[in-house]
Amino acid sequence: MTPVLAEQGGIPEDQRGFYFRADGGKRNIAPPQQATWYHLVSVPLANGDDIGVPEAWKFPGAFDGISVEHMHRARTIASQGNYRKSSQATDWIGKPVAEMLGLDPDDPADRKRVSRILKTWFDNGVLTTEDRPDENRRPRPFVVPGSWKDEAP
Repeated sequence: MTPVLAEQGGIPEDQRGFYFRADGGKRNIAPPQQATWYHLVSVPLANGDDIGVPEAWKFPGAFDGISVEHMHRARTIASQGNYRKSSQATDWIGKPVAEMLGLDPDDPADRKRVSRILKTWFDNGVLTTEDRPDENRRPRPFVVPGSWKDEAP
């Protein structure tokens, strides 16, 4: 596993050597989430030795553990605050969203995950931006709930 993939998967640097993927071709054919991944685990033998055995492992997706309730809470956060879309802004929407999801916005892997989640929510209309004056009266895009509506059952 490369250092970049380890960071995306939340794998500590000293553990990434225990993760590997198997696919039927060149390394660049399948995205990491679509390849078959394995993790070496230690299994004790009867003679007291341990042996490394590959165990199936699923590369974590951005939305693993994220529910519709989280999305609604993110929309509430956007409606009640003055947050910016840019991850470089001090008032980035990702900070309160990360905290709501139990993630650390200062951790690079968590920050990337939150960015992927927010990108999807912006693409799907869950969140959007509207121009409003900032504290210096300059028009800036602020995050607000988008036009997304719950689907009727």
